[in-house]
Amino acid sequence: MEAEQTIESQIKSTPSNDELQAFVGAGNYLSKWQKMRLDKFALAGFNFWAFLFVHSYYFYRKMYTWGFIFIAVSLLLPLGAVFLFGYIGAKFHLFSSIEQLKQQAIILSLAISLLIMLTSGMLANRIYYSYATFSIRTISKLKLSCENNMLAIKGKGGVNMAGFFMGLAITIVSRTFLN
Repeated sequence: MEAEQTIESQIKSTPSNDELQAFVGAGNYLSKWQKMRLDKFALAGFNFWAFLFVHSYYFYRKMYTWGFIFIAVSLLLPLGAVFLFGYIGAKFHLFSSIEQLKQQAIILSLAISLLIMLTSGMLANRIYYSYATFSIRTISKLKLSCENNMLAIKGKGGVNMAGFFMGLAITIVSRTFLN
């Protein structure tokens, strides 16, 4: 009896394709998410836009918390690694000149930035699916009429062009600051 209730509650808590499509708006996310819905360990594919624009993508898709997380990681990880790299290099006299240290620090910073971009691209579809599912479940708990439920889902999902440009501006300012 308990197993039947658990399966029934999982089915009810899983958003329908119509709800997911309403949340996403345009895009081919449903086909990418289909494998994940059947197997929670399946990959959801690589998201080129999340790779290319990192935190701007998350702001564009209204996942503001994730956008700020990627901003923090994009700023702090390379900066911390470069400082640690410089400290170790100076302490153990690994570099013959300050110019050599600067060149190596730039290469390290770029490598870390590329790693962050790859991570963003690989995880973006899974993160977006989790965000969409959580948002739809939260809206469904409000017990709205079917029509109002779909309107609320569309309002919570979709895109935010201002968010994209805000993320792009933060990228430009942060890159200027780091250089």
